[in-house]
Amino acid sequence: MDYIPESPYERMRPLREDFNLRLNTFSNFPRNSPVKPLDLVRDYFYYIGIEDKCQCTHCGGVLGGWMPGDDVHREHRKHFPDCPYMQQCLQNPHPIISLQPLNQSDVSQEYNSGQSHGHNFGHQHQSSSGAPVAMETTVSQETPADKPGVTRPKYREYSLEQTRLSSYTGWPSQMKQKPENLSKAGFFYLGQGDKVKCFFCGGILWDWDPTDEPYTEHAKWFPKCPWLSLSKGDAFVDRVQKDLMTMNIAESTEQTAAKTVEETQPKEIPEDSQPSTSAQAAVNPDKKFTPQQHLNEKEQLNVTDIIAENRRIKEEKQCKICMDEDVSVVFFPCGHLSCCPKCAVALDKCPICRKDIEKQVKIYW
Repeated sequence: MDYIPESPYERMRPLREDFNLRLNTFSNFPRNSPVKPLDLVRDYFYYIGIEDKCQCTHCGGVLGGWMPGDDVHREHRKHFPDCPYMQQCLQNPHPIISLQPLNQSDVSQEYNSGQSHGHNFGHQHQSSSGAPVAMETTVSQETPADKPGVTRPKYREYSLEQTRLSSYTGWPSQMKQKPENLSKAGFFYLGQGDKVKCFFCGGILWDWDPTDEPYTEHAKWFPKCPWLSLSKGDAFVDRVQKDLMTMNIAESTEQTAAKTVEETQPKEIPEDSQPSTSAQAAVNPDKKFTPQQHLNEKEQLNVTDIIAENRRIKEEKQCKICMDEDVSVVFFPCGHLSCCPKCAVALDKCPICRKDIEKQVKIYW
């Protein structure tokens, strides 16, 4: 059974109450950042593992793109003035913030009172100077309960890049993809062959080609992964999908051209007959075709077509999220069939058309 916390605020309670726990999240924080991890921790921020972005454990505000001269507390107050912690700072200008968390009952009361009229667990702002960048999501009473792989990681224990990197014990040394690049792209190692899994969306990739790039493959196969969009941006994902579509069109055109050549190939002429003038013009006189040669070529084409058709059918039946199980859940009202039951329960929008899912129906092959 997968337990879903009541709200993002409750989910951050351990980080909010433990100074050292927040500090430990900064193990991979950029060393050249103009702001110090200690200052961020004292203002109740923890590092989310992406670029230099940090999130407040009280309001959910995310700050990033730090510039020289930025003051953590001042930027926090400027971008998120409604933060419960900022409100308490106004009441007590000199709080002891380095070691003690806020009084939880006071903060919960303030949070809940704000939530009753649609309190935002964060807002989105852009500093007039261009930095730092502040981003977050809105959570209100009308918002559906958060779900793994959609609004939070499926595998939270691998949220930190360093933790994902430590999973690559036994990774095949001959692989061109290195653990550092794979873990940076959100994948942890499953310990079997070259199978890796995204910590957020749960997508699995394997059978890597030497030229495959982890981030690109992530965007190719799991374009709806929220962490990928946050990490690389929607423009990157859209570009990969556009390139993939262009490549598919090119392959389809090539196959159509090959089929046209095959269908318009002149038929063999029996050796004991006299070719007509038009046939002589169409057939290379230096090359002779026998019925047996033609039969072998057609058999080879048929085998290739059968293999391709089997692969297509297998891919159509494969869950587009975990790539392990067969699809067996239809989403309504859109009617798309793209997921297995395990992955479908984590979705509130169709991964194909992004329409809200009102009903899920299990089908049987």
